[in-house]
Amino acid sequence: MSVARFFWFLSLIGLLLVGGCGQWSKPGATRMEFAQDRYQCLQEAIVKETRYEEFGRPRKVQRVDRGLYQACMNSKGWELRS
Repeated sequence: MSVARFFWFLSLIGLLLVGGCGQWSKPGATRMEFAQDRYQCLQEAIVKETRYEEFGRPRKVQRVDRGLYQACMNSKGWELRS
């Protein structure tokens, strides 16, 4: 597994753990609709950054911006309930 994929995986797990504190709901929506909206919002919320390590080596990383993800889900009619 590449380093970038590893960090993407960690970001996704972190988002799922934080999102695990609540549950997304949308009246009348199916699991398939949730999966499609969730995937699209995750893709839109990816932020690519360059970070510099100890000796100035650049490292490209990807992370999921939680605020962007939640805004996207809300725009599609989903509500996070705790």
